[in-house]
Amino acid sequence: MIEAGKQIFAEKGFAGATMRGICKQAGTSSNMIHHYFDNMQGLYDAIIGQISDDMFAASLRIIATTPKTQAEMVIKLELFIAEIFEGLITHRFIFKILQHEKKDFKNFKDYRIGLVKFLNQCQKNGFLRASINTNMLPGIILDRLGNQVFHASFLAIDNAENVIGNVEYRASWLADNSDILLFGLAANNPHQ
Repeated sequence: MIEAGKQIFAEKGFAGATMRGICKQAGTSSNMIHHYFDNMQGLYDAIIGQISDDMFAASLRIIATTPKTQAEMVIKLELFIAEIFEGLITHRFIFKILQHEKKDFKNFKDYRIGLVKFLNQCQKNGFLRASINTNMLPGIILDRLGNQVFHASFLAIDNAENVIGNVEYRASWLADNSDILLFGLAANNPHQ
């Protein structure tokens, strides 16, 4: 039922989904939704709760403490970005639901607040350029990673370039994009 709900909610949103459609997709009766989740809202909440626990909480633990060196900051950010990316891949249907619904989602706020706090601490310690607006970075990171996951099959020439289906390409893509996000594009950074 969870998997069927993910697919239906991702495709149609909560307002467009029906218990009948979810049960048909799951090959079960509506009694099962009532038994396990009370109603369709309960199923929806259980699905959305997966992304909260699995993705955001784990990634925020990585950046919960202030790094002591710039090298430690880079490692923490690389791990943070990798955790978010893997979470988006694992929970791509849930992320699509959240994008579709455009509702206020506490965990996105927690992600943003936690990352900005970490980046501000790094900036205060001289690990980030003072000219960087840290409030923009959570959106830039989530946009870059989320767009790749959403459009993986569209962007890929073949499965060799698909971050969903090709683990080796996923690792290479993540390393290259983390490098760009952390160090920029310029060979000689004029801000340094």
